[in-house]
This record gives sequence, structure tokens and C-alpha cells, in this order.
Amino acid sequence: MEEHLKEHEHITKHWKMCFSQLAVLANGAMEDVPGMLREVDVSLTFHTVPKEVETFLDHCKWLVGLIKDMVARNKN
Repeated sequence: MEEHLKEHEHITKHWKMCFSQLAVLANGAMEDVPGMLREVDVSLTFHTVPKEVETFLDHCKWLVGLIKDMVARNKN
């Protein structure tokens, strides 16, 4: 039983570390990406860009919005 508990502790520590690293990555993205997307939008205002670039930027904006919604829901 004691060995089972030690193994469980080890697995729990591993997953806590993984989720902690994921949280750091997500927090960094939420700090940097929205501002970068705004800068790109402004810089592309006077240029014709390929449809694929517009699609990619729209997808990035959608993902940022999705993450913001998830964070807001989980704070409550």
C-alpha cells in the first residue's frame, strides 16, 4: 500500500508540474498575443494581404477570445 501511495504522489507531482508549465505558457500568450494581433491589424490596414493570412489572423483572434472566455469562467 505504501508503495502505491508513493507512486500516486509521484504521478500527481508530475501532472501538477505539467499543468503549471501549461498555465505559464497560456498566461504568457494572453499577455503578448492580443497586443501583437492589434499591431498586425494596424500595420496591414494599408496593405492587401492574401486571404490565407486574413484567415489565419481571424483564427488567432478566435482562439484568444476562446481562451479569455475559459479563463473568465474558471475564475468564478
